[in-house]
Amino acid sequence: MKHRTKKTQIYLSVLTSVIMMFSSLMMNVQTVKADTTASTAVSTITDYIGKEIILNFDRPMKDLSEIKNQLVAASGASTSAGMINFEPAATEIDTSDPSNTILKYKYNNLVDYDNVNLVWYFTNGFFRNFENNLANYVKFYEKDTGKVVPLPNVVTVGIQSDGKLPVVDGYGYMEITDWYFRQIQNHAPLGLHLVSQDLKPSTTYVIEIEKGFLFNNELATTKTYSFEFTTTAVTPTIVNVTGVYLNQSSKTLTVGDGFQLAAAVTPDNATNKGVTWSSSNDTVATVDQTGKVTAVGEGTEIITVTTADGSKTAQCTVTVKMAGKFTDNQTVDANKIWTIRFTDDVGYDDLTKQGIIVTDIKGNIVNIGLELGQDSKTLLVTAPEGGYTVGENYILYVNNKAHSKAGKALKNEYKLHFNIK
Repeated sequence: MKHRTKKTQIYLSVLTSVIMMFSSLMMNVQTVKADTTASTAVSTITDYIGKEIILNFDRPMKDLSEIKNQLVAASGASTSAGMINFEPAATEIDTSDPSNTILKYKYNNLVDYDNVNLVWYFTNGFFRNFENNLANYVKFYEKDTGKVVPLPNVVTVGIQSDGKLPVVDGYGYMEITDWYFRQIQNHAPLGLHLVSQDLKPSTTYVIEIEKGFLFNNELATTKTYSFEFTTTAVTPTIVNVTGVYLNQSSKTLTVGDGFQLAAAVTPDNATNKGVTWSSSNDTVATVDQTGKVTAVGEGTEIITVTTADGSKTAQCTVTVKMAGKFTDNQTVDANKIWTIRFTDDVGYDDLTKQGIIVTDIKGNIVNIGLELGQDSKTLLVTAPEGGYTVGENYILYVNNKAHSKAGKALKNEYKLHFNIK
């Protein structure tokens, strides 16, 4: 009887030890796992940050005395800490460091200067050290100048009074403008979403997450991670052309005459105000790409201006008449002024003056005046002082000594008889 009582006491003592061991394991925040992959879960709880804790047996229990060999306790936290991924894609650009303590990357694509979204993933959470990490282990600067990008680093979503993070979209969330953290086990992101400012266009920046970046479990990074990126250029605002107008809608010219057309593109701040000019009939009038029109033959034609943006058009109708011919044997006033129009700019010099003379019927040269007209293609022949003699006959000669500024002489000579009334 005493032997049975003693054996019962031993079993009770062992059972009490087992219960105390289970209680201790259930309150431990460390993961308890088996030594073999063939284990079966017998209990599940979660710790204060949502991490699952599982108690496993590696084989069926046969004897309570073997309990010390049935359960193995181990830490659920990683014994190493570091970066495991990043977005968007980047390529390692410097492998020259033999100790490999600095990893340098360059993002494969340009980053929008006014919409920066970058993220780096770590093995461990770090929200309890978030502010300290940003202040001491995260650098953000322009590559060429070394100028630091001044971010406010103000906590906008922080740790609650119960020591936990508020849940946003299913995850604990913390935000320090312009950075954020999400509580994702084994894949904790450090995100940069610039909202406080835009970066400079077409500028290269560097973000360094330095060795010593500290996690909640007191582990820290043993490497420095350096990421380089270049921002996009400014995209200009395009203002489309809505119309085009000409300073004249019609014009009558004499062969050899010309005038300047001017085009006004609307709106005034249109991005592309380029235009092209064209003539419907180059045998009547030509137009160059500045809008200068030259009459070359009798007839009517249309000058058109067309915008490069939108192909908007405006037109001017040009009518060209032949130059007036001398009417021989005219009767005119004693102070008659003759107008001679040429097809080209006149070379107004002594040689041309020798080519334009007036004689009386006996061949005596009359002392006329010669002036350049309002345009460079016209000469005015004025009467001698006191006027022509009434009742007398005169002859106006225009010979090939008259020439253009380019030195081109008249092809034909002209002669006009006139008498004074």
